[in-house]
Amino acid sequence: MAPLALLSVTVLSACSAMNTLGPAGEPTPSVFQTRTVDLSRVSPSVTVIEIGRTGQGRPIRVLRVAGEGDVLPDHRPALLVVAGLDGDHRVGVDVALGLAQSLEADHADLLTTRTVYVVPGVNLDALAMHEQPDLPARSFNGTFTPDDADRDGRVDEDGPEDINGDGVISMMRVENPPPGSDLVAHWMLDPDEPRLLVKPDQKKGETGTHALLVEGRDADGDGSFVEDGVGGVSLDKNFPYRWPAWADGAGRYQLSEPETLSLANWMLSRDNIIAVLTFGPYDTLVKIPQAGKKDATGHMTTGIEDDDKPEYEAISELFKDATGMTEAPTADSGGSFRGWAYANFGVFSFSTPVWVRPDLVELKEPPPEDAEGAEGEADADDETPSKPAKKKKSDDKKSDDAMWLAYSDEDRGGEGFIDWTEFDHPQLGKVEIGGFVPGFKLNPPDSEIESLVAQQTRFVADLLGKFPDISVDGPIVERLDDEVWRISLRVRNDGFLPTRSASGVRARRIRPMIVFLELDDDHVIAGRRATPIESIAGGDSHELEWTVMATEGTPIVIRIDSPEFGERSLVVTVGEQER
Repeated sequence: MAPLALLSVTVLSACSAMNTLGPAGEPTPSVFQTRTVDLSRVSPSVTVIEIGRTGQGRPIRVLRVAGEGDVLPDHRPALLVVAGLDGDHRVGVDVALGLAQSLEADHADLLTTRTVYVVPGVNLDALAMHEQPDLPARSFNGTFTPDDADRDGRVDEDGPEDINGDGVISMMRVENPPPGSDLVAHWMLDPDEPRLLVKPDQKKGETGTHALLVEGRDADGDGSFVEDGVGGVSLDKNFPYRWPAWADGAGRYQLSEPETLSLANWMLSRDNIIAVLTFGPYDTLVKIPQAGKKDATGHMTTGIEDDDKPEYEAISELFKDATGMTEAPTADSGGSFRGWAYANFGVFSFSTPVWVRPDLVELKEPPPEDAEGAEGEADADDETPSKPAKKKKSDDKKSDDAMWLAYSDEDRGGEGFIDWTEFDHPQLGKVEIGGFVPGFKLNPPDSEIESLVAQQTRFVADLLGKFPDISVDGPIVERLDDEVWRISLRVRNDGFLPTRSASGVRARRIRPMIVFLELDDDHVIAGRRATPIESIAGGDSHELEWTVMATEGTPIVIRIDSPEFGERSLVVTVGEQER
């Protein structure tokens, strides 16, 4: 793999939560934005396209990665990779930028017939906030759009605060919360690990002792704590797919944010997109979505269509082979980009968190050097599965938080968890402040970025190799009578994926592939002059046949026009094949 010269291990640094402006009135450019432009300057196959602006005015850009070929890049089958919808998921941004560079460096052959669009960051304002060194570290996955989260007629008046001044906005746990507040003791100390809280088991007679909330105060005096912070529209809840209208962070209406609207509008102008890959917190590749399940109306799928399941299963195996992931977090897809891309935009839509805890990865390693022998002759490139790293039988009984804490202690020197310390809260009295460091569960150590880029590059290359591939057999012309001819043609899909997903056929967002016989109706005895083809399964074909009247030597044009694969024309001269 070529060295990732531009792959800085710290992607996000610069720009405050307040919209810092430069000399020309533009938001101060971030390291991420600078790297995006620099990549196009050193990579001849990378073109930067601006598709919109964030709420604070930062340009949202697409990196188009495509080599020279017979077909223009925007008319080839394309994969779209989107990262940075969630402002906390910084690993996705890093790996998306590295992916664009490594594809251009290591898979130029694929890029002569395929195009890869990479949107390395969407929620740029939140990403930029993480770059500001003089702000406390905190979780911020949404936009800065003013939002009345507590429905009290005021916006952004009661947000998180670093009240103990340790430079991190973490969590507060409050034992026996005082009356007069809306805090409820839903939690109790984990008897096996007092640094953690667990839900009490009522069947065992356990009761809650602690309330848990984000660090801060009741700034508006309504008895609730940290319930209405700055902005907070989650871009991954703002898309018009099973939109969760009343959910916190869903936005005032679908596509209310300039970021989501810009991305959706640009995608709707790109009919050549075959599949979408999201780098975000949630997975649809290790465990594929449930097939055939519909919402309450019976019309909208909540997972995937039955007819798309075989393809999802095959792509899942490619992904697990490339990354070694055995488990990954999932979530309901209501309002999500990945859900909209599949059910409404109508293409294969995959999502991955890119990185998971090491115990959830089963890497493959080459066999030992002495494995060669008469019976066991093995190619040096062969791979055999190793055992999951650091997996113990006792781990099976541990909670997810306990496993994260063990990973922090054993692998990261405790850097992922802030020990609880007492603090005299001005409104609640004695509390404890600490917990997991914001973003720790989403983002790996900087040292792992390059290997993650390699894994995702391998997967993307394998996925592009499974794309549909259209070819044509014929046309064949046969004389039936004097000036009467039969013309036959076969349109083949030599790839693995169908030319259009079952969800795409159902969504009907774009017209089907159409085969035109450019001949007057008066000269067509049998067959349709315009034949629509909704989809051709991988390895399958669609046969067409016409009976026409024409004098010998007449040229007849057959035109195949597809939104995904462009247009091609075939010319056949009747009677020419008989000579």
